[in-house]
Amino acid sequence: LIKMFTNGVKLMFSFVIVAGLLVYYKITPSLYILQLIPVFAVLLLFTFGMSLLVMHIGVYFEDLSNFLRPAFQLLFYASGVFYPLTRAWDEAAVNTIYWLNPVALILNEARNALLYKAPANWLALGCWALVSVALIAISLLLIYRNENKYVKIV
Repeated sequence: LIKMFTNGVKLMFSFVIVAGLLVYYKITPSLYILQLIPVFAVLLLFTFGMSLLVMHIGVYFEDLSNFLRPAFQLLFYASGVFYPLTRAWDEAAVNTIYWLNPVALILNEARNALLYKAPANWLALGCWALVSVALIAISLLLIYRNENKYVKIV
């Protein structure tokens, strides 16, 4: 809990920096900024689901972090963090990336809400929310069924 609180405080400082940059670049807020609430909710659900799954798998594979660190870095850089994906790919490829990479979709929707004042892709966000809830349910089921085995393995 202490680590979560610490990271939450760091996130709040990040929001202050983003707000300062929005003021500096004279980007006026609109009602589309409210779209960030469901966008971050989908991000929270997906992150929680992936964390539960990695927690379960990590019990069986000690060196999982050696695989996950570069995999997550690849996911990070393939998500268009520093640029909109439409600069590097055509529209069909970008739509495919959004359906296969939820981080890319979430970053794009946050960028659209803050900078471009554009409506969100509710269908894709809803699909990823459902996938995330299913991932949470499956991961919790795996953890519940295998919790007695964890002690023997560790």
